[in-house]
Amino acid sequence: MSVDLSNGRFDVYAGRGPLERWVGRIDHDEFVRDAAGGLIYRTDGDEFYDMKGTYVGEIEKVEENFMVVSRGPSGVTCLFVIRPE
Repeated sequence: MSVDLSNGRFDVYAGRGPLERWVGRIDHDEFVRDAAGGLIYRTDGDEFYDMKGTYVGEIEKVEENFMVVSRGPSGVTCLFVIRPE
């Protein structure tokens, strides 16, 4: 399933939710910007990348939110939660 986050505003948190550290915001495009407006991450469908082009994880929809997860030998790890503003 392809994810399109370019049609709204979303807050991005490190870890599993809003009690975690706020990282940045997606504002009607495919980029996560920090508080100063700097580009720090990019989405491409259901894939999440840093600004150097390194693949970070897969974006999965969970109820009204999204999670960026990585899969490895030890299982699935939630790296970021993306919530509608």
